Formats: sequence, structure tokens, C-alpha cells
Amino acid sequence: NLVRLTVEEHAEAHRKLYEEYGNHNDWCAWQGLSSQIGRDEILRETYRSASQTKLPCKHCGREISQHNMSRHLYSCTNGKEGTKANSSPKRLKPLYTYECKYCGKSKTLKMTPKKQLTRQYCSVSCARYDAKNRS
Repeated sequence: NLVRLTVEEHAEAHRKLYEEYGNHNDWCAWQGLSSQIGRDEILRETYRSASQTKLPCKHCGREISQHNMSRHLYSCTNGKEGTKANSSPKRLKPLYTYECKYCGKSKTLKMTPKKQLTRQYCSVSCARYDAKNRS
């Protein structure tokens, strides 16, 4: 079912699909492949059309944008479908455990992944005592 096309033939195929079905994404593909609009314009048009596409809710019939459909279904079905707004899982910081060089006390800290911890002492006083003992 696959067909090899040149870029020009590919653009022409999208033009025909756009004229037959009116899909805005086919228009963007046609214009982009035929170098009539640039990448930024294609992205702008694609985002614009996605935000304007509204579908009827299968439960209440209201017109809802594709972007908001999942949140709407969550509220419309009392949580049985869709996802709750801001439901992304909270990232937990990894734990870093080290032992104090001076007193031997073990300490655990929560760290952000980007930071590298190079702590050697559990407190400033342990660091000072160790510095005194070394000199």
C-alpha cells in the first residue's frame, strides 16, 4: 500500500486531499512541501488549527477543543474518563547519603539531579575541628 513519491508529487497529493476533505493539516503540508510557506508559518498554522478544532463531548454534547477534551471528560464523567487537570506525577528528589569525615555520623539529603554533592562533614563545626586537627 506504499507508493514512492517525489517531493512535488507528495505536495500534489496533499493538495488533492485538502481540496477533497478540507483538512487544514493537508493544506499546511501542501504549502510547506511546495516551499510556499516556511517552517515557522507551518507550525503557527498547525497550532492554530489544533486549538480551533472543537469536538462534541459524547456525554453532554458540548463543543470542546481537542486540547481540553481529556480534562472535560474527567469532570463530565466524575473521574471515570479523561485525566484530572495538573495530574502529572510529582518528581521525587533522589536521596544522597554520606558519612562525616570527622565524627562518622551518617547524613541523608534530598538533592536535585543536576547538583553533585561533595559534602564531607555533617556540620561546620566538624569541618573546623578536622581542619584544626590536620594543622
